[in-house]
Order: sequence, then structure tokens, then C-alpha cells
Amino acid sequence: MIALAVAALVAAPGLASAAPPCRVTVAGSLVFGTYDVFSATPLDTSVLVQLTCPAAQAPQVLISKGNSTTYAARELRAGTDALRYNLFLDPGFTRVWGDGTEGSSVWAPPKGNAQTTIWARVPGNQDAAAGAYSDTLVVTVFL
Repeated sequence: MIALAVAALVAAPGLASAAPPCRVTVAGSLVFGTYDVFSATPLDTSVLVQLTCPAAQAPQVLISKGNSTTYAARELRAGTDALRYNLFLDPGFTRVWGDGTEGSSVWAPPKGNAQTTIWARVPGNQDAAAGAYSDTLVVTVFL
């Protein structure tokens, strides 16, 4: 079983802002299910994210690298074993959701309340030992 927990949520208002912080709600966890090391088919999942912000604020939503040192390929881990995966802003799995560095993008919804989907993919054909793989990410909202 492979699970990805978006466990730590942080709202960080801008330095000059006096508005109350935004609230991020993730509808569940990203659970990939069972990965087949013999399959070339990627393992995909998604989860809905809701953002509640003051109407006058235009937020940016960033997601950390988690276990990884790069946005090029995040890593789910089971001890010292790893499976590459990533999070995306689109269902076509082309725009990596990160912090705006290393070719990643941030979610910049319109002012006020918004919702979107986190799309996640574990590419196929990865050699991995049996085990429970996971990652923990931090979602940060900047106003």
C-alpha cells in the first residue's frame, strides 16, 4: 500500500498583511493503492483541496518536496527504499506543483475562496521492494 499524507498545513500571511490567515482543507489523503513493479502503467490518484481566504487576498499555494531534495521527482519512502512520484496541478500530469523553483509551479487561485485538485502519479516500471511507502508534505499559503 502506498499512501501520501498531506499532513502539515501552514498559512503564512505576507509581511505587510494584517489579514487573517487562510485555511486549507484537504479532502482525505492521497492513497495510490498497490504498486505493481512489473507494470509499465503509472499509478494515479487525486484529492480535492479547498482554500478559504479573505476576499481581498490573492494567495499563492506551495507544496514542499517532502522526502525528496528535488521537485524533478519526489520520493515515497519505505525505510531506505524509494519510489519516484510527483504532484501536479493538471490532470495531464504536466505542471509539477511545488514552490515555483526547479520548473515547478504554484497554485495562484483568484481572490477569496477556491478549490482545485492535487493530481498525483507514481510512474510505472520502478523496481521497488515490498513495503508501505509514504511521504509527508507541507502546504504553505502566502498572501
